[in-house]
Amino acid sequence: MTIKKRLNAAVIVACLGSLPSLAFSASNAELEAQVKQLQRDLAEMKALMRDIKTSQVTKKEVAVMKKQVESVKKTQLEEKNAASQVHLAGYAQFNYTANDRTYYDDGVKKKKYNEFSNSTFSPIFHYQYKDLLMFESEMSMTINELGETDTEVEYMTADLLINDNMTFLVGKFLSPIGQFRQNIHPGWINKLPTAPSGFGHDQAAPIANVGAQLRGGFYLADTQFNYATYVGNGPKLGGSHDGGGIAIEANGSTSNDNNELTYGGRIGILPVDGLEIGLSAATGKAALTYFDTVENIERTEKNRDYDVLGADFVYNFKKFQARGEYISQELGSLRTSEVDPSSNKWSSWYVQGAYKFSPSKWESVLRYSDYDAPGNLVDQEQWSLGLNYLFANNIIGKIAYDFNDGTKNTLSDEDKITLQMTYGF
Repeated sequence: MTIKKRLNAAVIVACLGSLPSLAFSASNAELEAQVKQLQRDLAEMKALMRDIKTSQVTKKEVAVMKKQVESVKKTQLEEKNAASQVHLAGYAQFNYTANDRTYYDDGVKKKKYNEFSNSTFSPIFHYQYKDLLMFESEMSMTINELGETDTEVEYMTADLLINDNMTFLVGKFLSPIGQFRQNIHPGWINKLPTAPSGFGHDQAAPIANVGAQLRGGFYLADTQFNYATYVGNGPKLGGSHDGGGIAIEANGSTSNDNNELTYGGRIGILPVDGLEIGLSAATGKAALTYFDTVENIERTEKNRDYDVLGADFVYNFKKFQARGEYISQELGSLRTSEVDPSSNKWSSWYVQGAYKFSPSKWESVLRYSDYDAPGNLVDQEQWSLGLNYLFANNIIGKIAYDFNDGTKNTLSDEDKITLQMTYGF
């Protein structure tokens, strides 16, 4: 029997037991006093019942809450002690380009029409094992001019997390020379929809390396430094894309035609708040592989010197950002070369300023870049003027106009306007 039922029974028994004396032996005054006392006793019993009922509900609620707390604690403990974690990031960009001027390609008159171009989706996968090892890879999927899908691994590394100041990684990684390629090139980070002249594929800036890298940061005398040093395969050399004798392709390859490795890196210093200055260098050997049409065989010319130099800076002050970079790749001469015995140098530099209008979501950008190549046909000076609208920090709409000055009657001399929608996730 429950507490409530037992109390109700006690009240009934007490009332029934009192009725005979109330009816036969009590005076009116006594009867009235006994009734009032019974009413007081009944009120106290009802109050006791309410307290008991409330106490029982509270205990149930507390029990439920305890179970919920234990469940949350268990989940947090499982997440904290999880050996493996998986994360997906990346970015995408979609361009529209208007350039309808006439130009010449190998003497053939052509016309570049307005077009939707550069539709790219680049997911980045991260897999981490405890605080020891992380695997990361970026896959770039692009629709080409034929409507087909080109898939490329931008980078793929295994990172050993040695300590808070040092990470060792091996695989294919974005070149640590300079800033643009390793940190700025994704569409939602680059403040313009195009790369500076000379910072595209097979131009002045190395794109990627296959090898091993050690990178991190440290403090020295209250000054912050960051560093990256690497060893990897040398670049691939081939026939020129611009009418010269040799083309350089520093895109990261698992073969090393010269059988000698390239060594290099970058050191960055942050002397004051908002300012970073970096210096980069690399050296090694490169080999030229070409097809001998006379003997109908493939030949390889080895032992060309390969040197890279770079310098960069970025400065942030409130809503204003300024950055700039210089990069060059140089191949030494080779007297015995049957293709091009002379030395060759590709160099480019740019300066850029950007300002965010507060409290609006508009941002203006101005950039100047200058690219020099051995063949001269792709040399270009470029002024780029852009206006961005930030739907969010990672969702940006851009419009930019490139004023290009290059070799007459070539695409490098044609101005163009580019619209871009890009987002990062």
